[in-house]
Amino acid sequence: MLAFRETRLSDIDALFDVRGRTRQNPLSRADLAQLGITPQSTAAAFGSGEVVGFVCTHNNNVVGFCSGKTGSGEILVLAVTHRRTDAKRRRDPGAASAPDLTRAQPYWGLNSTKIGSYIPRRDPSNT
Repeated sequence: MLAFRETRLSDIDALFDVRGRTRQNPLSRADLAQLGITPQSTAAAFGSGEVVGFVCTHNNNVVGFCSGKTGSGEILVLAVTHRRTDAKRRRDPGAASAPDLTRAQPYWGLNSTKIGSYIPRRDPSNT
């Protein structure tokens, strides 16, 4: 069953795992580190409130996430794991199977425009 909730600091390792397992444009931890994106910098951004996000879980495992900047509402990343094929499961029977999240799109509205509307923007007059 798919569940959606706000991203927690305890999800950060899972975010990096998902980012490396996307079908299009996967980025490994090393790739992200070269861009200055590390678990530590991510934790700092979430901890300060500069970045907020939501995760999608399946059987308590993060299978997708979206993160954005609170100051501008800009979507930083929308990453979803792709579904493993039966052939991959036969080669690696212990591999977790991600659900087909394309079916969740109408339910949750997995598109950057709609998700962006959930990212709170900071009021510049309050800074």
